[in-house]
Amino acid sequence: MTPTATKLGIVIALAALAATSPRLARADDELPPPPAPSTVTPGIPTPGSTAGGDTLSETQRIINAVQHISVREIDSTQTEMRLDRWFWSAVGADPWVSWEVNDCGEQTGSPADSGRDFPLGVEAKAKWDDGREAFVWIVVGSFQGGVRGRPMLAYASAGRGDKSRSFHSMAQFAKYAQIEGKLEEAVKK
Repeated sequence: MTPTATKLGIVIALAALAATSPRLARADDELPPPPAPSTVTPGIPTPGSTAGGDTLSETQRIINAVQHISVREIDSTQTEMRLDRWFWSAVGADPWVSWEVNDCGEQTGSPADSGRDFPLGVEAKAKWDDGREAFVWIVVGSFQGGVRGRPMLAYASAGRGDKSRSFHSMAQFAKYAQIEGKLEEAVKK
């Protein structure tokens, strides 16, 4: 495959993922039903799998599966709680929350991207009306290899613009958000 064809394929794949991303939600919105079980990675469907009449897109099945895994599967120091509920408890009820499948920010747009197998991740993002943001990226596989392996934290961040802080563990993110004055209060300054 030529570098141009590879880039085009990645762009098309990401455009398709963006087009099927779920709507924004507040913390008190109704949560989706649990996903169909998987036979490869516990809790995460394999690409192209279907569950008896399931009409959800592959992207939505991956998002649902990640939302329903225990945060303890990603960070053993954390409580036994669904990831979506854990994220909302960390960021509070005020922000808009969205979930999407992406490459965890790995693509640079340079020729170095040619032929690379980018991570396949699920991003949970919280946005406040005043410009603050918080997000976690959970890696569930790669674009070429599909969903495989154990879900793991790729990166987490919270703040506003150049005052954002980065975290490399769920525990650090939760501590910043919960113990140090709740995210919405700690980041306002």
